[in-house]
Amino acid sequence: MASKPWSAEGIPTQKGRVSVVTASTSGIGKETARVLAQKQSKVVLAVRNVSKGEKSQRKFEQKCLEKRVQRC
Repeated sequence: MASKPWSAEGIPTQKGRVSVVTASTSGIGKETARVLAQKQSKVVLAVRNVSKGEKSQRKFEQKCLEKRVQRC
C-alpha cells in the first residue's frame, strides 16, 4: 500500500498555538517558521544572530505575517 507524499497543505490550523523555531534565519528553520505562521500559529524566531533575525522578521512582515512572528 503506497502512502501519499507529505506536504505542508496537510498541516491543520495551528490557531491558538505558539511555535518556537530555532535556526529560523535560513533553510529548513525559515521554511518551518513561514509555514507555521501561514497556518495561524504565533511563531517565535529563536536566533543567534540578531541582525539576521531582524532581516528574517522584516521579510515575514512584508508577507503580511507580522502579527504572528516575533524574534528573540
